[in-house]
Amino acid sequence: MRISFRSQYDSYLSDLGRAESSYFDAQRQVASGKRIQSVGDDPFGTTASLNMRSLRAGLEQYGDNLGSAQGQLKIAEGSLDELGKLLRRAGEIAISGANGATSQAGRQAMAQEVESITKRLIELGNTQGPSGQFLFAGQANDEKPFNLVGSTLEYRGDDLNVFVEVSASDTMAVNVKAQQTIQDVFGALQGLKNSLEGGNTANLSGVDLPAVQELEKRVQLVRGDVGARLSSIESLQNQHLRRTDELTAQISNVEDVDMSEAILHYKQAETAYQAALQTISASSRLTLMDFMR
Repeated sequence: MRISFRSQYDSYLSDLGRAESSYFDAQRQVASGKRIQSVGDDPFGTTASLNMRSLRAGLEQYGDNLGSAQGQLKIAEGSLDELGKLLRRAGEIAISGANGATSQAGRQAMAQEVESITKRLIELGNTQGPSGQFLFAGQANDEKPFNLVGSTLEYRGDDLNVFVEVSASDTMAVNVKAQQTIQDVFGALQGLKNSLEGGNTANLSGVDLPAVQELEKRVQLVRGDVGARLSSIESLQNQHLRRTDELTAQISNVEDVDMSEAILHYKQAETAYQAALQTISASSRLTLMDFMR
């Protein structure tokens, strides 16, 4: 009789263990809001969740790359915009200098302004991005790309693009190839300055003015290319954001619990656990009495 009662008692203990496990699991889900805490909870769901998290991490990295590219290109665009304005001013100076009513003293003052424009040109050519990289230097970022040596503007960068990954299958150049344009602008400004100092009105109207006007158009073309890349970046950022939101929702569907169902399950598990405790408690008293008999 004692052997049979012992067997029944062990069965009660086993039931209590299962009820306790179910109760604490339900309690954990309500507290965390998560259905999956370990691989054993749902191997298939865990695998799916890990895959989606990996995809989302990749999109977030592309987003960081796009943000970096956007920052660099916006700075480059600002420099090109200023360069265009400098060329426009140089054109105005050429027109004024070619005017027969302008005195030579006036042209000398204009030549000094052109000298200031030239210095600013070199500064713009050495524009640096958020991380200190030279935006017009290609991949050669260890020194300033543009340096004035005597009366010559030397370029010490290279002609290579700096690429970043912007999607699983695409890269984008974040530098701007403007070295030849900048050097040509330098040459045009030197010519304008010489014409002003020499009082050569024919050159001012027939050579210098057309040169700076043509270069202003070239700068605008380069700026247009930068603007097109900025538009592409914005479009990709929106695409990545939508996809990231979709993956976040899908991960939530796999990992998260339906809170109303989780609470109901918790209450049921709690009731079952309490019942198992009562059963084992009653069984323990009966077993002791049976032993005393």
